[in-house]
Amino acid sequence: MNHLHNWLKLYQSPSVPVQKRALRGLLQHFNELPTSLIMDAFEKLFVGAYSVNLDMLTRELRYIIITYLKHSNNLLFVEPLLPYASHPDNNVRSVACDLLGALQDKRATLVLLQRLTDPIPFVRRSAGFALASIRDPQSADVIRDQYVNSPHEDINVLIALETALRELGVPYTQHPWPIQSDSTRK
Repeated sequence: MNHLHNWLKLYQSPSVPVQKRALRGLLQHFNELPTSLIMDAFEKLFVGAYSVNLDMLTRELRYIIITYLKHSNNLLFVEPLLPYASHPDNNVRSVACDLLGALQDKRATLVLLQRLTDPIPFVRRSAGFALASIRDPQSADVIRDQYVNSPHEDINVLIALETALRELGVPYTQHPWPIQSDSTRK
């Protein structure tokens, strides 16, 4: 069964397991799928019905949908992904930042700059690397200020900010790397 219409019909099934298997089939057999279908699947996988039970198929589908979005180069996904960068769930915000960075569209700059002050370090890290990928010159001052004013930031966030500054060609003085004393090593 590789006819798009048949797969789409199965995806509309009331049965969640059938929907998941149909989604896997759609993602494996078709290079170009409707934006609405991909965003519906993203919603279900990360915040909706499928996100409740993280079975192996759901984990596989999450990986496949992220890979699909990252490699799509389809700028139609930018606008629908923007709200997810402000979602209450930390993981959703982080994934949205990663995807927006992969799409490299400057429309994402503002929301990513806002995520640099996210309370969760891995979200700030994702936003920093996304901004490095986008290379929007208008983000340089904010990124530099965030870096300069955060010398005790999580090391992963600092690396992301340094990467963004390097990609933008912005000179900066690197913070000293934290040195772990013998008493704090495990």
